[in-house]
Amino acid sequence: MTADAGTFGSPEQVRLQYKSIDMREQIESTPGLCHTGRLVGSDDPSALGWDFFEEHLKEDGFVGFRCLLPERAHAVRVWGAKLGGIHEWAVMLGTSEDLRASATAIGQRPLSSGFRDVGPEEMAADASLSQMQALLVDAGIAPLARASLRGDIYPSACVGVSGPDGSLVAVANVAMPFNRFSEWQDAAWIGLVAVAPGCRGLGLGARVSAAAALAGLEKLGARRAMAFVADDNAPSRAMLLRIGLQVSTLRSIIVGHRPTR
Repeated sequence: MTADAGTFGSPEQVRLQYKSIDMREQIESTPGLCHTGRLVGSDDPSALGWDFFEEHLKEDGFVGFRCLLPERAHAVRVWGAKLGGIHEWAVMLGTSEDLRASATAIGQRPLSSGFRDVGPEEMAADASLSQMQALLVDAGIAPLARASLRGDIYPSACVGVSGPDGSLVAVANVAMPFNRFSEWQDAAWIGLVAVAPGCRGLGLGARVSAAAALAGLEKLGARRAMAFVADDNAPSRAMLLRIGLQVSTLRSIIVGHRPTR
């Protein structure tokens, strides 16, 4: 575990953040595992076997599966139906070309007076990441440790928008969570998008999502990007379409209780 992981949240959330950090080497060296920052995750459960996931499900209350092809998603549903709740998200994908065109256009729109973009370098500071963690919790999103957000554990960067008083009012994260064995090793994941209640409806969610997409391409070296969206979350789906992502046939699934919205 890192000397100063910068964990945040409830005791259980902190435990899971440390577990994710402690599993870093195992995740990097094991086909089928991927980083999530807060639960055991996999993009290919067949590479590990159901006993592996059942052990962690008993320990943590949930396990996650990302970017599943339809047949893999079906296998997870069959296995998970016997062990706990099943929560699903659609996977949205975008090429670097589509993302650059759409995200750049969004980033070029002027912000209201007093608001400004906060890039990855400034967001990497502990003070900025601590603000981000608090904003995530206020939005009902389970936070990650600062070490994970900053990129100390796996490639990751954060972006934001600050308001007139200088505090963050919108944030997003982009990360490269898949190891070298994965077919998704060149893909960035865009998530942890949160906007302060008083600043919603201003297009800031789309702005930080677009900035995260560009940071994934330019800072992390991604060749494509993805995001997960609930089937009934039409506003988020529309926002992700605006930044250049399209709905795919892939699914992301959590088995067990749901750790975040």
